[in-house]
Amino acid sequence: MDCQMSHKQQSYAISLALNELEKFAVEVDSLMELVQTKFATIFSDSKTYKLGDIVFETAVTDSGWFYEWKGFSAPVMTKKSSVNAKGHLSFQFSFTGASTQNQLNPDFPNGMPLVHVSFFGRAINDDNIHMFFPIDISTEGINCRLELDQNNSLIRWSYVNEFYWSYSVPLLSINASNIDTLLIEPASTLLHASTEEVVLSEAFNQTVIRYPNLESISLTPETSSN
Repeated sequence: MDCQMSHKQQSYAISLALNELEKFAVEVDSLMELVQTKFATIFSDSKTYKLGDIVFETAVTDSGWFYEWKGFSAPVMTKKSSVNAKGHLSFQFSFTGASTQNQLNPDFPNGMPLVHVSFFGRAINDDNIHMFFPIDISTEGINCRLELDQNNSLIRWSYVNEFYWSYSVPLLSINASNIDTLLIEPASTLLHASTEEVVLSEAFNQTVIRYPNLESISLTPETSSN
């Protein structure tokens, strides 16, 4: 009898978890649609950049049952160019796996759902152009240096003549009323900044993920940090 009750309780817990997961998925899809709508606002008043076509990408778990992450990106081009992209701006909604878990960071050993906002040299994909931990820049070549900003929240890949960046916000902290503050406005500020050091809002600084140090996110601790 105890075994049967245990099975019933376990079955109920599984059904409840899957029902909650479905509700969560619906909410995330609605949030992603809203971000896509606001995505273009970054460039609506820009005198410098314009946005190319959006590309969607997903990664699934080993079982194939669930998404590890869903995301989209678009090339950012200067107003004077219709071919060469300055880089690709991406929004990656991460739920499980290496893009949420970081064994090098004692604050987040088991991970949490995150939204990574990144500016990369190429479009987001399920190969190696997306955010995941730990970061290994050995594949980026000898001219790449990994850095953290002075607030330990903005990750930067610095090359000789350019740099790319990424920051992360807890997914559950985002809602329709703060999407601009946490996702859209910081990305716009970083894209249009004339220097690498920028000032972001207090609300953003209170929410964004901070890392203890460079060694907590990277397999290459010998690279210098700020």
